[in-house]
Amino acid sequence: MKIKHIIISQQLIRHITYRSALYALGLVCAFWLLVTPMGCHKRDAQTNEVQAPTAADSVRRLVMTVRSSARLYVTEMQVHKLVTNTDEPVLTGQVLGMPVNMPTRIGKRRVLIPLDVTIKAYIDLQHFDERNVERTDSTLIVTLPDPQVVITASKIDNKGIRQYVDMARSRYTDAEITALARQGEDSIARHMAHYGIEREAQRSAANQLLPLLQQMGYKESQVTVRFKKTFTDNDFVRMTRRQ
Repeated sequence: MKIKHIIISQQLIRHITYRSALYALGLVCAFWLLVTPMGCHKRDAQTNEVQAPTAADSVRRLVMTVRSSARLYVTEMQVHKLVTNTDEPVLTGQVLGMPVNMPTRIGKRRVLIPLDVTIKAYIDLQHFDERNVERTDSTLIVTLPDPQVVITASKIDNKGIRQYVDMARSRYTDAEITALARQGEDSIARHMAHYGIEREAQRSAANQLLPLLQQMGYKESQVTVRFKKTFTDNDFVRMTRRQ
């Protein structure tokens, strides 16, 4: 009887031990299933936290690279203009109490002044910042600050000046010719949009910035360099100055 009792006890112990092991294994599996999604979520969150600053850092690095160019000279052109003026004497006053303002038939004079004006355009990149950059996974849009236009030189072709003066009048003086040439410069500034300076400035800026952007890993097909708008004559008057 003792031997049989011992055998039964050993079987009972093995049965209890086996059930305990299964129960412990079940607890471990349940805990693992509960923790694993949280761990994955945490890793995903950490990954996102790393990726977001990477995109922002890329834009900041691009801004610093572009800004390092400081002043980007984008175009230079020569404009040849013929300035003309007709000076016809005018009779002014009063006749029988009526105001009179009429040209006379004598004393007319005319002048033609050949004028060569040099124009340069540059882009000031000192204020270029993140607002000038639009970046996606596959494209990069760089919006340039407004160009600045400078009339750097103006030369009168003195040998090419032609004057037609009646005998009753004197020739144009040097001061009068200089004043008329200045009016010619003003006319060029008022019609700057007609000379294609915006298109040329945009093309030149793209050609200068593209190598820098390619060094940062962007392809030419991904990059667009543009101004924020199409400029009018009034815009160019505001952006143009004399050196």
